[in-house]
Amino acid sequence: MDRYVRGLVLSVAILWTVPAFAFAATDSAGAVPTWLTIMLRGLSLVAVAFLLVDATLLRRVASGGAIAENISFLVLGVMCLAASVLFGYFAAILPDLSAEQAALGSDALVLLALVLLALYFGRMRLTLTAYLRAARAYAGVEKSDASETESGSSEDAPGA
Repeated sequence: MDRYVRGLVLSVAILWTVPAFAFAATDSAGAVPTWLTIMLRGLSLVAVAFLLVDATLLRRVASGGAIAENISFLVLGVMCLAASVLFGYFAAILPDLSAEQAALGSDALVLLALVLLALYFGRMRLTLTAYLRAARAYAGVEKSDASETESGSSEDAPGA
């Protein structure tokens, strides 16, 4: 199954890069068709919506745990990504907003999303590191208790 998913992702990546060569070969100085831009923004919104739903469901499943405490960073990052996609639509709808302003707003929101996601993953790494350290320490305590019990029982054995 994993092999099929990798093949599908590779196929989609190849198909999305092939039109880039076709656009580069045309005489229109980098003009991208409007339908392609709208389609990519629509697919981006769908992907962000699925990611947002999964993140909120993860919060519900992991309530009370370390993931649920830090998931707000992930949710806010996904919301920033969704807003950055919407900035492209705002440029088309609002006459006072230029394409450069929309691109700047979109880039700022992507940067904010990346910072929030970095905070989420950093905090999760620290939390899981502390958890694993405590689990290893607990496992070490159990082993030392077991070895003391074994040595203590051999000394207390009758006939020793």
